[in-house]
This record gives sequence, structure tokens and C-alpha cells, in this order.
Amino acid sequence: MFTGGAAIQEISDPLGMPYIEMKVLFMDAGSRSRPHRHEVEQALYFLEGPGVIAVDGGPDQIVEAGHFVVIPAGALHMHGAPDSNPAAYLSQIAKRHESDFEAPIPPAWAAYGRTAP
Repeated sequence: MFTGGAAIQEISDPLGMPYIEMKVLFMDAGSRSRPHRHEVEQALYFLEGPGVIAVDGGPDQIVEAGHFVVIPAGALHMHGAPDSNPAAYLSQIAKRHESDFEAPIPPAWAAYGRTAP
């Protein structure tokens, strides 16, 4: 699911939240999720950073700590840390959602594809 080093802290399950999945993702510098999509929106709140997101094959967008990003339902995207620093962010999404990591990967994102390290 990730390129580079990543650690996940589950929040929703220990709190007994039946409908919302909440996690904190700790990403090493240069690490990110592999390109994927969800059928529902995903909210990301950047705790440390800056972090990075990229949507629909586009360029990286820097997100400063303390800022939210909402990934639209169905949008192919990645999230993580830029090469310059680690990042941490809170992810919130509907529980029991589908994540598609098999979607076609845009040429600009080939380095983050299924065969990337």
C-alpha cells in the first residue's frame, strides 16, 4: 500500500467507532501511498509536515501542517511526505469502504506503481 517507510496508528477501532475509519499515518521523507481510489470521500488533516497529495495523475501539491484536504470520491490519488521531510496526517473515511489499488496508473506516476519498491 505504501512506497517507503510508513507506520499507521488505528484510532477508530480502539474508540469503538462503527461507521468512521480514523488513522494517523506517519510517513518517512519521500514515502507515500501507492496510487488508489475510494468510492467515498477521504479527509486528510496534516499534523506534521508539510505533506504531499497528488490527484488524477497531476503534480504533487504541498499541504502545510494544520491544513485539511478532501479527496473526492472516485479520484485517483496519492498522499504522503515530500522528499525533504517526514509527515504525519489523520485520515478519515467511511468504514468498510472499497479501496482500488489496481486502477491504471498515469505515466507521470509510474515510479509509484505496483512494481515500485
